Amino acid sequence: MSEKANQKTPKYDPQLIAQLMAGRKTPGDIEDLLKDLRKTFIESALGGELSHALGYEKHQPEGRNSGNSRNGSSRKRIKTEDSEIEIQVPRDRNGEFEPRLIGKHKRKPSVKRRDLQKNIVLTGNRTINF
Repeated sequence: MSEKANQKTPKYDPQLIAQLMAGRKTPGDIEDLLKDLRKTFIESALGGELSHALGYEKHQPEGRNSGNSRNGSSRKRIKTEDSEIEIQVPRDRNGEFEPRLIGKHKRKPSVKRRDLQKNIVLTGNRTINF
């Protein structure tokens, strides 16, 4: 029996699925939803990477006068396995932040989806450790 056959289907809250699917009737609507979810996940992961690199979460007092802080974001168009999306990549004031998920000057995620699922550990609200 294959490894995939042994994997359990994840359980999701039916109300959450209904909320996400509300008003979506066509395959194009569903594709747009998946694109939006992918964009949200990637941006959240990048925000977590920056929090990890800076050593504090967004809006935390530890960041005041730390020598480096968040400095907005820049747009980036990337290619995923399924589509092309535009994301906001967070920046730090000193320009030292090197995203690992999607490296500087790259258009594709540096980590394959399968490896990403195995290697990302979510702690707290958004911090991501590789």
